[in-house]
Amino acid sequence: MLHLQRPVDPDETRKVTRIFRHDIEQVETSICIEYKSTGADADALDNALQESDFQALVTLLQSEQAVERFKEPKHPWAEDPGTIGSLAAMFLAHVSSMAPEEEAANIKLEIHAAGAICPLVGFLRSSYEDRMQHSVIALKHLTEDCPQNAHAAYLEGALEPLIEQLGSSFAGLRGAAASTLKNICVESQEHCEEFMRLGGLKGFVNLLDLVSDPLMDHADLMLEAVWNLDEVTKDQTGRTIEQYAKLANEQGALEKLEKVKGIDDDEVSGAAATVLAALSQVK
Repeated sequence: MLHLQRPVDPDETRKVTRIFRHDIEQVETSICIEYKSTGADADALDNALQESDFQALVTLLQSEQAVERFKEPKHPWAEDPGTIGSLAAMFLAHVSSMAPEEEAANIKLEIHAAGAICPLVGFLRSSYEDRMQHSVIALKHLTEDCPQNAHAAYLEGALEPLIEQLGSSFAGLRGAAASTLKNICVESQEHCEEFMRLGGLKGFVNLLDLVSDPLMDHADLMLEAVWNLDEVTKDQTGRTIEQYAKLANEQGALEKLEKVKGIDDDEVSGAAATVLAALSQVK
């Protein structure tokens, strides 16, 4: 269900709320987007949200109509959407991450069927930071527990531009890119082999460095980095892949994990100890 409030004059903001309510007795989940933009593409975006029309949203990804003011929802590190296109990408990220568990899988498949993965991967190479950043966030959520989206992202060539973002100055962007890469890798041995060939594992090991970021929770960042490394060095049965473990160790994973193990956070230090033990078995 959606509520749509159109601005009564050009100075007012548009406000669109997407409400998920699958059970009358359960607390509803909602996504509220408030922004100012004047023109046909903004009208089309409002209508697409009102109708839950993912095909229309995918078409609007190419819109360069300006968003003059963006009020909410604010992201902790990504730039505010500057165009209707990046705003459409942001909405796809929110709807795929905030939908109730029993609805999320179908929504991700609907977004896949609408053809979203190709333009989102294209955004990874955009010179506009807002488009690139919101595409990474969208792909992170769309590829999570969704083999169809993960494979489509791989076929569209997402690995290389995502690996480039492992060196970003934004810790949150590095982490989102890494989690997207992990989502792609765990779905297929072929995907993981290509990731290794492109040098992605070195970027994962580097994410273990104890670098803080005022925009992000440090413990969450480190926990994500540790488990992402763990997952790409194991097969689908949970067994450590010797050649990948050796490569990680050669790139300094053991030393870095030893330092992470000393973090004053039980969950992070425990995860680091677990992965350190697994990699240490490979000489």
